[in-house]
Amino acid sequence: MIVAFYVLSLAGAFGAFDVFYYHIYRARLWTRPQSVYENMTHAIRALLFAVFFILIVHVEARGSWWLLYPAICAVEMTNSFVDCALEKSSRLDLGGLDAGEYLLHVLLSIMMGAIVTAMLMSTYPSYAEPSYIGLRTLDIPPIMIYGSYLGAVMAVGFFFFEGSGVLRMLAKMKRTAPLTASAPAR
Repeated sequence: MIVAFYVLSLAGAFGAFDVFYYHIYRARLWTRPQSVYENMTHAIRALLFAVFFILIVHVEARGSWWLLYPAICAVEMTNSFVDCALEKSSRLDLGGLDAGEYLLHVLLSIMMGAIVTAMLMSTYPSYAEPSYIGLRTLDIPPIMIYGSYLGAVMAVGFFFFEGSGVLRMLAKMKRTAPLTASAPAR
């Protein structure tokens, strides 16, 4: 889990740059109704990053509880696939993804693959043990533990920022949707 933690920490820094610079500053995705579903995947990813930080640093799962690890990884991978599928239509009028953002997404995808691989490989032997889930602290320097808390708090902040943008856009879309004629009552 130590390798997964350090790669996650690095991915978190690159991901924060991606959100601040490309999503918020450059593309202003939070203001674009055509990007509402892409923003949904971003909000979910932010929440998943917070879960990954806490899971890797403080959760020990063995036996049938070990399935928690591949389950959360599967949710993250599914969300990433959906995000990739939505990006083209979401940013069509912007000319697609900026080349720098595209390369950053490739790097982040590779890093997430490394995180998932390291996490599952380092914990898989515990699948054969009796079922147990509990708290433990990963053997890393205390400053890194506090850094993981900061990463989790930032991820939750991104979740609320992007999630509130999604809710605003959905409400706006509902208000501006054309009224449909209903059949007269008899």
